[in-house]
Amino acid sequence: MGITTSNLYLNGIPKHSLTPLGYLLYLKGSLFLIKTPLFSIFLPMSIAAIIGSITFLPSIALNIALAFGAPLGMYAMCGRHRVVPQEVRKAFVLPIIMQFVALFVLLSAGCIVPEILPKVVTRILAFFFSLYLTFYTATVLFSTSSKERHVMGLFAVATTICYWSTAFGTLEW
Repeated sequence: MGITTSNLYLNGIPKHSLTPLGYLLYLKGSLFLIKTPLFSIFLPMSIAAIIGSITFLPSIALNIALAFGAPLGMYAMCGRHRVVPQEVRKAFVLPIIMQFVALFVLLSAGCIVPEILPKVVTRILAFFFSLYLTFYTATVLFSTSSKERHVMGLFAVATTICYWSTAFGTLEW
């Protein structure tokens, strides 16, 4: 596709899909040269949104399974219950709804699904859910349950990185 001088594309890549750091590295001429152990600093928003949504699905599935009484309590709530008690299961409805909204916001901010909300609202919600997931990740990583820490913590860290990458990608630089 060659180098384009259009305001919408950088070297054939849509500008809106570049993270701010990827855009700055492109301007410095070092795109694809700097890598981190987890992922390339040039991480298009759409790829971050897809990876983030895939790594977020186990958390959603776990909450749905716990709400229906599956014996997976060792992966949530510090492993307090093997099977979540009947009266506590009702409390999982709101987090499940919130997780689906967060998933939609991630995919919408990453330009994967059409934006229903205005761009400004999507941007604010992307940063809100990024911050929320940061605190959620901290609680998972400091859980007393080793299964929650090691299994769900890995997904939480990956999801949080992707949410932050996508949220910063929504900014107009």
